Amino acid sequence: MWDAAARPAKRPGTLSGHTTEVSTVAFAPNGKMLAAAAGSGSGATRLWRYR
Repeated sequence: MWDAAARPAKRPGTLSGHTTEVSTVAFAPNGKMLAAAAGSGSGATRLWRYR
């Protein structure tokens, strides 16, 4: 993840949990949650809460 609004851009952190590539990501409308789905056909979906 990158904070594109920061100058210069910053990498605020790394999300871990998937062991294969991620094919889809979605942010909650309030910006507090991120969902990521694996593209391997495993059906794995991970959720992260922004603090």
